[in-house]
Amino acid sequence: MTQARIHRSGSLTLRKLLSTQRFGRAVLALLLGLMVVATSGVVLAKEKLSPGDSIESFGLLPLVKSDKAGAVHTDDFLGKSANTPTKVLLLAFFASWCEPCKQEIPELKRLHQELQDKGLSVMLVNIDRDLEGREKAAEFIQKVAPGFPVLSDRFNLVTRRYFDDDVSLPALFVFDAAGSLREIHHGVNPDELAKLERIVREQLGLGAIPPEKKVEPKQTKKERRKKGRKNKNKAKKRKKNTAKKKKS
Repeated sequence: MTQARIHRSGSLTLRKLLSTQRFGRAVLALLLGLMVVATSGVVLAKEKLSPGDSIESFGLLPLVKSDKAGAVHTDDFLGKSANTPTKVLLLAFFASWCEPCKQEIPELKRLHQELQDKGLSVMLVNIDRDLEGREKAAEFIQKVAPGFPVLSDRFNLVTRRYFDDDVSLPALFVFDAAGSLREIHHGVNPDELAKLERIVREQLGLGAIPPEKKVEPKQTKKERRKKGRKNKNKAKKRKKNTAKKKKS
């Protein structure tokens, strides 16, 4: 009897301790979240953002840290205080574990390079919460060097505004100059990427996608010599065949 009572009492004490620890962690997470909201201006909402909704202003720090880097805000691109006049803003989310995202980012870099002078801006948000994931993502970004802001949402406050509890990557949100959501884009296959470019060009008021120019790869001296020898051999064969036909 005594052992049973001690066992039950110990279990209750352990449950109380665990519940207290969980409560403490929950309170700490909430306080940290409130601090980030207060400093970044992020507004949380439970519902997903849908086409037609307005973008909510937020600011996040760059994923790759530097001495000069400060927080980047959506207001830097849209609205009266924008310092980069923008007709179309692409807001994309990615994570270190998302392989398709690694295919999408170079395409975003290409689009940005080609169309930034026409009014296209891009913001990329990393959603990795753990340090290891953020470091892997930062290493990848440093290799790609996309040329547009890549931000860290380590507490997933902005992420939850767009995805709620269902995060499906890669995902990209297309906003117009007024900050209205025009399109939610998923997928990195050639058809989907072509569709994204069409959407962007339409929003920018541009025409159809220009046809691809075929650029012949430069040949090395060795390759040119090899090609020359092949052409000479072909010419010799033609002469021999012609000579045989004349004799016959």
